[in-house]
Amino acid sequence: MATNILMPALSPTMEEGKLAKWLVKEGDVIKSGTILAEIETDKATMEFEAVDEGKLGKILVPEGSEGVKVNAPIAVLLADGESADAVPAAAPGGYVARLTIRDHVGQNLKTHEVPFELP
Repeated sequence: MATNILMPALSPTMEEGKLAKWLVKEGDVIKSGTILAEIETDKATMEFEAVDEGKLGKILVPEGSEGVKVNAPIAVLLADGESADAVPAAAPGGYVARLTIRDHVGQNLKTHEVPFELP
């Protein structure tokens, strides 16, 4: 199942940031821990790493984009055998809540995605 990669909150007060640079490209195989991008906040530039595995299907936010809201979809991660057309439907606000259930050693068991919008 395709999964939206969301803009991370890199600090407790972060509401938006700049996607400074992509360190991967569409079609790259992504493993947990792969550094995906550099994100700039008002205080620092930090690396953003993957927590899931798959293939980077589509970059939704180009590098250099400023004012990217936390939790906005920035890319799509594809599972084995999926195409970029398998992008989950997002709500008009572009947000998808994702819940991943893991076992006691951190292996993903199941993922649920629910589109929603903010008032």
